[in-house]
Amino acid sequence: MSKKKMCDGCKAVQTVKRVENLDEFVSLHEYAKNLIDGGEYEYDGGNIPDELAKQWPQDGLWYRIRCKTCGTQFTLWFDVFDSKGKFKKGK
Repeated sequence: MSKKKMCDGCKAVQTVKRVENLDEFVSLHEYAKNLIDGGEYEYDGGNIPDELAKQWPQDGLWYRIRCKTCGTQFTLWFDVFDSKGKFKKGK
C-alpha cells in the first residue's frame, strides 16, 4: 500500500505530548471514540474495553484509531504505573 499524504482532517486532530493522569487519559479516550463516531476514523487496536476504561486492567493502556481517508494512525497510550502517556500520530 502506498503511503498517502495526511489529509486536512488528520492535520486538525489535537494530539497531546504529555498525558499526566488517568482522568486526562479517559478524556482523550472519549475524544478518540468521538472521532470514530464522526465516521472518518475507525478503531485500529488497543487493550481498553470501553466499559473498563477507568478500571485499568493492566499497567499499560493503549488505543489506536486510523483515518479512513489517508490511513494515518493515532495512538493514545498511558502507563498507569508511571502516570504518563501521550496521544500521538503513528504507532
